[in-house]
Amino acid sequence: MRRWDDTIHEEHESLRAQAEDLRAVLAMSEAAPAQRQAALAWILQGLWPALEVHLQREEEIFLPALRRLPGDESRNIALLQEEHGVLQAVCQRLAERLADPAPLRWSSIQLVGGLLRQLIEDHEQHIERLVIDVLEFNLAPGRLAALARAFEAPRPVMMAAA
Repeated sequence: MRRWDDTIHEEHESLRAQAEDLRAVLAMSEAAPAQRQAALAWILQGLWPALEVHLQREEEIFLPALRRLPGDESRNIALLQEEHGVLQAVCQRLAERLADPAPLRWSSIQLVGGLLRQLIEDHEQHIERLVIDVLEFNLAPGRLAALARAFEAPRPVMMAAA
């Protein structure tokens, strides 16, 4: 039997797998620069739209649910919104750098890419503690099921800006 939070866990697993692909590409120190850049652009082309849709769903579904709780969740909400902004900014910067025709310094790409990978991993842990656990503690099973249905509803896939 599926739990109410299975879909978000599945999305986190997918994002984590893409972050692991990112890590593998960033470790390609022996490959030709053009090959590394192409591999990184390919990873980012799939990662960024998936991340954008995921973050949008969290903000549209989970953050309003947190706001309706009887306690003050404003600190958690602010932290998650800030985290979302940082994730989007790092993706944007990496995409801009890859689109720039100037030669890439692989060490700077590794730094930004490594930061993105770590942010994705940290985000998963924060959602677990600051959203899923809090909602599960405070909401009735029927309300959790409604949140799950909303999170599972099909969404248009957003394309990353190049």
